[in-house]
Amino acid sequence: MLARAQLRTVPWRSLLWAAIAFAAGVAIYVMPLSTALLVLTLAILIVLSLIDTRIALFVTLVIGPLKILTETEVPLARELPIDIGQIAFFATLGIWVVRSIAMRQQMFPRWSPIYLPLILFLVAVSFSLWNSAAPLSTIKELVQFAEILVIAALVVSLMEPGNLGWIVAALIASGVVQALIGIYEFRGGSGAPSLWILDFHYFRAFGSFGQPNPFGAFMGLILALSLGCTFGWASEVWASYKNLTPCPPLRERRGGTDNDEIYLSPSLHNQQKTKERFPNSHARLARIFSTLTSSPSPFAERGAPLGSMIDQANRPSSDPKGRGEVLSYITILLLLLFADAILAIGLLVSWSRGAWIGFSGAALILLFFAPKRRLIGAILVVLLIGGTAFMFATGLAPASLVARASDFTQELVGYTDVRGAQISDANYAVLERLAHWHAAIDMATDNPWIGIGFGAWDAAYPRYALMNWPTGLGHAHNFYLNVLAETGVIGLIGYLAACVMIFVLTMRVLNQESGFRRGVALGILGVWGHLAVHSVFDKLFVNNLPLHLGVMLGLIGGLLIYRWHNDGYSRSGN
Repeated sequence: MLARAQLRTVPWRSLLWAAIAFAAGVAIYVMPLSTALLVLTLAILIVLSLIDTRIALFVTLVIGPLKILTETEVPLARELPIDIGQIAFFATLGIWVVRSIAMRQQMFPRWSPIYLPLILFLVAVSFSLWNSAAPLSTIKELVQFAEILVIAALVVSLMEPGNLGWIVAALIASGVVQALIGIYEFRGGSGAPSLWILDFHYFRAFGSFGQPNPFGAFMGLILALSLGCTFGWASEVWASYKNLTPCPPLRERRGGTDNDEIYLSPSLHNQQKTKERFPNSHARLARIFSTLTSSPSPFAERGAPLGSMIDQANRPSSDPKGRGEVLSYITILLLLLFADAILAIGLLVSWSRGAWIGFSGAALILLFFAPKRRLIGAILVVLLIGGTAFMFATGLAPASLVARASDFTQELVGYTDVRGAQISDANYAVLERLAHWHAAIDMATDNPWIGIGFGAWDAAYPRYALMNWPTGLGHAHNFYLNVLAETGVIGLIGYLAACVMIFVLTMRVLNQESGFRRGVALGILGVWGHLAVHSVFDKLFVNNLPLHLGVMLGLIGGLLIYRWHNDGYSRSGN
């Protein structure tokens, strides 16, 4: 009986950890070292994911783009019914569901306006199933885009205080990992002979995407997000620095007794010159203070009294705690700048003209919408365009970049009939793209309303292939023509309407938020700009990239329905 009583007192979690440690020891002893380390790493990630769903989401975003790499290098991966990114996605979804049940949380996702354009697009393209040349491929494509809606809902459910930075960090980290792989490839770590560039000194980087163009697209998308976040965080750092500037103390009297001295921010100190006294009410003082600051103080503690909040927000620069927090802000800013640099290098070494053009659209959007005054944004856009044109015209830009960009534009507009063009190594990529555009138009002409079936390009392409281009690439090399060919006019209208709605909703978040949260919205707005421009030359919904886009949509969805206050998030309108 005593032994049984002692057994009951042993925590079950301790037994679980002991069992895991024993299994890990056996694995390391029996398996080869590399295999044992892989299994041990996976076990640790699984345990951490069960503890915190954010870890599962982080892992999913980082390993999602490894789909092509694992299928190429790991024979077992080719035998699996779904790729490693999809396995991670469904595992994350399962962990989310199990934790919601265990913690008795609401299972149905919170409604957000961001769901509406996704549902609209899914309904519009679903009509193509009626006329699909490959119904199973259409169903698979519908499921892939439905995953965007699911992961967006998952992210909305995770939008609690402190989680925004985690989710953004996961997105940026996934891009940095790919950029480092691409830089390694660029310097000769890996590459096919067809990817030689710059007089056969370097290779075009392709990351784990298998091809440079989608890799370049991923770099441009994540770089746009990272730049927006950097701008938002820099504004937080600047606000923190200003709040630490010491100002003359103000002694306020309430009820005939002296209150503690508080330090006023420079803007509030200027207002003191025109007012002899401040209102005695905390509520009135709070309203005045909120109008003088553009965003809540980074140092404000949730639930702290107003006097304490003001005192912390305007602590003198000699306070070591205040200095320490500003240093932590600056450290994060430096990490973001490092990520920006790595991602920019990754975009450059992809040598993808479509990605460069796409990111130019993102850059224009970032510059125009970063300042709250649109006139300043317009001036910045003009300066960027004028400066770029000046560098190209005067030869200040690197000759290799000028040649890469100019050859593409000349060849793209230089052919009226691709069927009679002479094929060479120099124009092969452009002619291949134009041949697929021609096939897409023919598909849409024969099936104008509901297309040949969403995702059924490969099944229908042999009937529309030009004589010199019998092999299809899986898409039209232009996502707008691709949607028109596969889903008809109904699907294209649904896609364009969804894009407009998403852009408007993102603009709403941009206008209502400030600081870092505004920077996140700005970066995602740049992502939509890159996606819209680059889609003219490629299909970017490949290699599990839709999961990353779904997370970004979830961020916008969460910021739409929650507003930030000093005591955390609350549902907007409450």
